[in-house]
Amino acid sequence: MDYVVPEYILLANLFIVIVIAILLIIIVFICRAIYKYLLELKEEIEEGGIWETMPENVYNALSNAIANVSNQTKDIEEKEEENVEEEDFEIENNIEKSYNFLVKKLIERFNLSYTITPRELIETLRNHDPSIVDDLIFVTNIYEIYEYGNKDVPENTKRMYFDKIKKILSKI
Repeated sequence: MDYVVPEYILLANLFIVIVIAILLIIIVFICRAIYKYLLELKEEIEEGGIWETMPENVYNALSNAIANVSNQTKDIEEKEEENVEEEDFEIENNIEKSYNFLVKKLIERFNLSYTITPRELIETLRNHDPSIVDDLIFVTNIYEIYEYGNKDVPENTKRMYFDKIKKILSKI
């Protein structure tokens, strides 16, 4: 005996398919409208007109945010300069101070920004002085393990770490 699907179930399924199709069409139109709005906004920004139409409080908030970022960058540069000792600094058994000293010397030597990240520093030095990159990668990895991983570094690895810092400093 064959099972016959009642007609009301077929109609209900057809109704669901039609509703889903209509919803998809509506979603497509909404996405097109959003895309068109974003393109217009992009053109207005590129033309510079966004600043004239922007509400004053939003403009002030953006201006303040830009000023704050600029001030924070200056503060970071000043703090990094204060944290690192001057020329007579001797590589000691302190992973953080030694790394900061090395980075400061590299930044000064290659005239880089104090806001450069360790990974950006490595990539930049690939072009400027590839002979120190392998040692710098090792030193940076140990520093990150110690500083961010909160892990102890074995004595033999520490010794290699400080030796590689000295080697890099002798090359620059």
